[in-house]
Order: sequence, then C-alpha cells, then structure tokens
Amino acid sequence: MTKPHRGRLLSVAAGLVLWLPMAPGGRGASAEAGGAPAAAERLVPARFSHQRDSQGFNWDINPYGRVEDGSDDCFDGAAVLSINGRDFAPRRPMMTADGSELVLSSEADGIRVTRRVRVDTQRSAACYLEVFQNPGSREARLNVALRTQLGDSCQGVVTSSGATFGNELGKRDCGLVAMCAEPRPSVMFLLAAAGCPCQPAVQVEDNRTFTFTYRLTIKPQGTVSLFHLLAQRRGLAGQRTEALFKPFYDRALVKPQVPRELKHTIVNFPAAGEELAPGTALDAVLRVLESLGLERGEAETLVLDEEARVKGAAAGGEIRVRTRYGAADVPLADVALLCGGAGVGRVPRLYLRDGEVMAGAIEAKGLRLKAEWGMEVPVAPEHLIALATRKGPRDGVPGPEAVALLATHTGDCLAVGGQRPIVLEAATAWGVLRVPLEELVHLGYVREPQPGHRVLLADGTRLTVLLRGETLEVQSLRFGPLRLAMCEIASLTRLGVKAKQATVADEPDEQDAADASGEAGFHLVGENRLAGVFDAAELRLVTASGVVPVHTRKVCRIERRGDEGGKASSGFDIELLGGMKLAGRFEDRVLAIRRHNSVLRVPVQHIESFTTPLPKKREKAPAPKEPEPKEEEPEDEAPPEKAPVEREF
Repeated sequence: MTKPHRGRLLSVAAGLVLWLPMAPGGRGASAEAGGAPAAAERLVPARFSHQRDSQGFNWDINPYGRVEDGSDDCFDGAAVLSINGRDFAPRRPMMTADGSELVLSSEADGIRVTRRVRVDTQRSAACYLEVFQNPGSREARLNVALRTQLGDSCQGVVTSSGATFGNELGKRDCGLVAMCAEPRPSVMFLLAAAGCPCQPAVQVEDNRTFTFTYRLTIKPQGTVSLFHLLAQRRGLAGQRTEALFKPFYDRALVKPQVPRELKHTIVNFPAAGEELAPGTALDAVLRVLESLGLERGEAETLVLDEEARVKGAAAGGEIRVRTRYGAADVPLADVALLCGGAGVGRVPRLYLRDGEVMAGAIEAKGLRLKAEWGMEVPVAPEHLIALATRKGPRDGVPGPEAVALLATHTGDCLAVGGQRPIVLEAATAWGVLRVPLEELVHLGYVREPQPGHRVLLADGTRLTVLLRGETLEVQSLRFGPLRLAMCEIASLTRLGVKAKQATVADEPDEQDAADASGEAGFHLVGENRLAGVFDAAELRLVTASGVVPVHTRKVCRIERRGDEGGKASSGFDIELLGGMKLAGRFEDRVLAIRRHNSVLRVPVQHIESFTTPLPKKREKAPAPKEPEPKEEEPEDEAPPEKAPVEREF
C-alpha cells in the first residue's frame, strides 16, 4: 500500500489548484522549509553565560533578566522587574536566533509581559525593553517597579544634569548615577526622557537599594513599552555627569536598537530616537517585507498565505492599477512589490522601485511565476498576499523629474515634479512658518501627543505643526496636476536632501546640537528645535546685582538652570563670547525669534537652551624663519653675482 504524502491544497488562481509538499514539522513550503510563520520572530532556547563589554565590565544575566553581581560585586541583584507587587517569573526563556538578545515572556494579571534584554558590548551597557500587551476588552492599570541593590552603599547619588539627587528627578534629568568607591564601579541608570510625562517615582534606601516605579495605563488590545538601561563605570571623579548619558540619550535615544514594530509603543522616551526623514525611497517596501518576514533577493517570491512561499522568476506584460486619481500602466520591471487582495477583498497596492505607491484595483493579464522546481503558476492579484520582485539597480532611485514624494492617508505615494511651486503654511505653538519645498526635508503625520505633523527642515529645525489652508496643489508626474485636501496628506519628502545633524550620534561632545548643524538654534519644550536667532539687539537679564543688558550678538550659549523645588526654573545660565558668564532670568516673558522671514514669539518658559556656532579661529601664520648664518667668505674671492629680483604687484 502506498504511503500517503503529507501536504495541502492551495488555490493560487481561478481554475488552478497547486499541491505544495509539507515540510517537516507540518508547515507549508516557504522560503525556509519548516520555518516559523512569516510575521513571527525566530527565537531559540536561551543560553546564559557571562558577557564582557568593551570597557571590561562583566554582565552575568540570569533567566529572570536580572544582573546578579556585575564586576567586583557591583550588584546584589539589578533590574529586578515586578508588576503590581509580584516579581516577574518567565516561562521558557528564549533568545533571538543570533544570540544577541534575551526574550523572556510571562503573564501578570491578564497582561502579556515580555522582557527583551541586550548587552551593548560596544557602548558598555545592559539595555532593557519591557513590553506589556493588553489582550482584553478593558483598560488595564499597572504599577511596574524596577529594583536594583548595589553590593554596598554608594557614596552619593547625582542626577544626569549633575545635581545632588533629592526626592525626584528634575525636569532636565533623564537618569541617575550612584557614585561608588573603588574597587566597585559606579552605576548609571537611564530611566526616562527629560520632561517626558511618563516619569518613574524614585526611591533610594540607604544609598544602596534603588526602586523606580512607573504607573502605566494600557488600552484594550493595546501595547505599552518601557526602555531603560544600566551601565557600570569607573573613574568618574571630576567628570561631567551629563557626558555619561550623551552616548545613549541626547534629547532622544541614540541607537536604541528596538524592533521597528515596538518603537512607537515606548512611553518613557519619544519615538525611540527614530529619525523623521526616511532613509530611501524603498522604505515603504522594506517595512512591508519585514512584516512578512521577507528580504529582497535574486528571485521573485510569491506569498500565498502566512506560511506558503514560492520562489521563482516572474514574467508578464504591463500591470494596470486603477487609483482614485486615474489609471496607470506600469511595466513589471518597474515593480518592487505587489500587495494583493489576499482573497478577502483587501485594497491592492503597487509599490514601484522609484518609491511611488498606488492603491486600487490591479489588472495583471498574463502575469505568472515560474517556480524554481519548474512549474509555471499564474498570478491573480485578488488572491495573493504579495509578490516581491528581485533586487535591481533602479531600487530606491527616483525618476529624473521627481523633486518630492507625497504620501496620502489612503495609501498612495505620488512622485511630484517641480513645475508647480509648493509652499506650506505651518502653524506652530508660537506662530506661523512659511515653508517652501526647497527648505523641507520631511513632513510626517503623528498621533502623539496630539494629531498633527512633525516637520524636519534642512537647517535642522524640528517642530510639531498643523498645516494651514484647505488644499495643496501639486504636479503629479503620473497623473498631472492634482488638488489634495490638507487632511489627506500623510507625508511629504523632498528628494536628494538630508537635514543637518541636530543630535550627538555616538561620542559625547561639548558642542550643542546647533554647533553640529552649523546653525544657531533653540531647543524648545516638547522635543522641538528651531533654527533661528533673537529678533532683538539686546536682552535684559535680571541678576542678583540688578538688570544687565546683554547684546544678543555676543551670546554663544543659554541653558535653563536646574529645577527649583520640583518646578521648572525661570533662571538661565548665559555664556558670552570671550568666556564671560552670567546667571539670572529674563525681564521679558516672551522673546521674539527670527527664522528667515518669519518671527515667532516664544514664552521664556518654553526655552530649554540656545546655542550659536562659535566663530572659527583664524589659523596663525607661521612664524618667519630666522635666516641661517652665512659662512664667511675669503676676502680675496670676488662676491658672486646677484640674481635679478622679481617683484609681485
């Protein structure tokens, strides 16, 4: 009797039934036989061993995600997680396939809890991402505590801004440092973004036990995450405390290495340091492929369902897509990704290699895939999940006439030409900015802290804005002139330009963000930055000795002072050219700031800092060389003839 073959039937297109052999383990054939479902992360059983970072510190992390001893008895248990008073106890500990990150899961009061722990050996820190998922239909409230006990009492505790710690973090603080005596290392705790609403309550007992408690509210079917880290350090005497935090946090997280789908769930840091501007025109394609568990390779991949993949070579004629702006015919060679109806009537989308995306019904007569095993499969867009094409030299390369990509909330992304000038009117909390396309890097829709757009300009300006006006007229290269409602615009990206760097990337630096960008600028509340200068000849500073007029052209740095009694300080430290320093508060409550032809009126309590680039030092001319002594010549010899002197005029 013939043994039956294991397998299953898949309807690939109307009138065709394809038999796919089952791989060991019962899953359908895929890019990796027997692999996990496409959207799932590949995890393997965890292995626990001591890790040593680039500064020589030891990290002995146990199956609960705690650090046991560290270096030289630094800890008696660090980063102990508890939820509503109960310590976190994971089920089967797992880790990522490359072994770089522990993934520890459990449940607490109906909430799914996942600890992701990674030792950043290069920057010498243990990074934690605590993920809380609410699968229920009711709002959940959690008290999440992180407890660390040092090996012995430390000598003192200072905040990230350099102040002695009192009862709570100050407005400018993002963490604490426990200053320990040798041979034990000191300990740095990164806890929350300065000024972020989700701040922990801090309790320090006997300068040894540190407890950080966060109060979280999770909506039904929602996910909330906390990011924090620990670092061991030596030789901190005389160092500026804030310099310790800059490699990890400088008004935004620096290289947090958080999974893309979890970045926007983090509530104690804004957007996990994600850049506003997209990297390439193929970013949208890469995000979809990441959700499907695919990478672009040397072959086409047909995605039939969550488990079944068929690799091969696609062929066919033009593909027609009917969008709300009209119909477009696209050759297969220009397509990077086709997302179909998946058999359930989803709106298909066509992603092109140049960054364009078109949503609507797709006709693909003659489109087929010749599988690697030889069978030719007709492709029907209404039935498949996706067809990912192979890599090509035109990937991410916009058309020669395209100056921008405009994405809408309906899923389209249109290439825009330069025939029709684009000027946006952006309303800020301090006035209106007129932004020509030539100054824009990226404009993107955001939901938090309230619906609006974040705008990134070429001079490093980053602001949350509301777009003014009812419509925007653009010249679409594919559909001609279009008039779009402002509420339709999801993003607008100018092509071929990058913003000047406005954050410290890796190394601590004495310069502020404005110095790095080459533009004078202000850091304002709400993670906003405005490139500009004071629109006044002088400022009046109220000091202990009286009112002092300060010429604005002589100001090179302004920094808000630390909190006073838990409230934001109204005082500022000011540094002038030549090194003179002043301290006081501004007599005026509102200051005018000029950016090009726009003047914004900013209350002084909204200003965090101001920096202007220092004038470049002139290189000193090399000192003239002393003439070498001439050898005495015999008197009986005639002097040599002098060469004619050439003069320059």
